[in-house]
Amino acid sequence: MSVVESLIQSPAGLRQLRLMQALTELEPLDGDHQVGVSPLRAESEKWGLEPGAITSDLKYLQSLGMVECFESLAGINNVFIQQAGLDMAKEYRTFMKNKVRRNRACRDAYLHWLYEGDDAPGDFHSEYTFYGSPYSEQELKDAKNWLDEEGFIVGK
Repeated sequence: MSVVESLIQSPAGLRQLRLMQALTELEPLDGDHQVGVSPLRAESEKWGLEPGAITSDLKYLQSLGMVECFESLAGINNVFIQQAGLDMAKEYRTFMKNKVRRNRACRDAYLHWLYEGDDAPGDFHSEYTFYGSPYSEQELKDAKNWLDEEGFIVGK
């Protein structure tokens, strides 16, 4: 099992993967993959990050050899992204874009949503995501159609 596959299984690991991905999407401060952390703190919601966990998550990513950072009295201001971190972010993006996994997970989530719901189940989009990434309306429609065609569900 890869680092990404093991991290994605827990909420903290998923948060750390999103942080690593966000770091790699920031404009580098220099040619050595150094990035500033302040944009992530300022716009944490845009990146799906928890501001209070950024420092501890950076320290954990450093323990994995993904980043190099130094904490001063002002906190961690800059991060050097290591090659392992760049590779992990790329693998995470590939994992999240894997249509087969997304479709399978959407079908499973749809069945779970139908099974758990009473006569009026709650909003699917607020309850189910693919590791934090919302399903599109088209993915949901495709899942419903596939489940219907294969005989897993009947009705409207």
